[in-house]
Amino acid sequence: MAKAKKREALRTLLFALWGMATLVLLFTVGLLAIVMAQKQQELTELSAAPEGPFPTEGESFSSRPARGIRLYYAHPDRTALQAEMRLVDLTDRTVENCRRVLNALIEGPRDRLGAVLPPATKIRGLYLLDSGELIIDFSRELEAGQVKSASAELLMAQAIANSLCQAALRGEDERAVLSVRFMLEGSPAQDTFPVHIDLSAAVQPDSSLIDSGGGEGLGDA
Repeated sequence: MAKAKKREALRTLLFALWGMATLVLLFTVGLLAIVMAQKQQELTELSAAPEGPFPTEGESFSSRPARGIRLYYAHPDRTALQAEMRLVDLTDRTVENCRRVLNALIEGPRDRLGAVLPPATKIRGLYLLDSGELIIDFSRELEAGQVKSASAELLMAQAIANSLCQAALRGEDERAVLSVRFMLEGSPAQDTFPVHIDLSAAVQPDSSLIDSGGGEGLGDA
């Protein structure tokens, strides 16, 4: 009789422990489900967010007086860069100012200098990191319309870096651009483009490629 009672008590204890383990397991699974749902919601909101620093509906940039900004294009003999002064309507946002300068570079020079970007190129996104590195995501047209030579690729990269790493483009209470990293259709540029130079790392402006003689007449606004 005593043994039967002990067996019954042991069985009851085992069932109780099994029940507690089941409850802990169910609680853990439920908690994981909640965390995964929250992460999925965050990813959904991130993917739905607009690329770049462009204003959303109802948002506007605070304008600053137009300033003469040096835009760097290819020297007529394609061996160096020369500056063309252009009036640019600046804002209080560093990235927006860079977008406007990039659009002017894509538009091309107004004098005798040579273009450094194909006119069909589009800017898919601009992202300024805390380190001062500006990430530019270009469209596929950059690769399709670019002359594939080492000198042309180098002038393109340095024209962009020298044009964007100017203190005048720094917005109020924001950091200046110190270097530029290239992307193409959301992927690192070096995976597909360019062919002759290494753009796997961020590019810093190199003033040794700039020919300071001439080419600085102020264009129309």
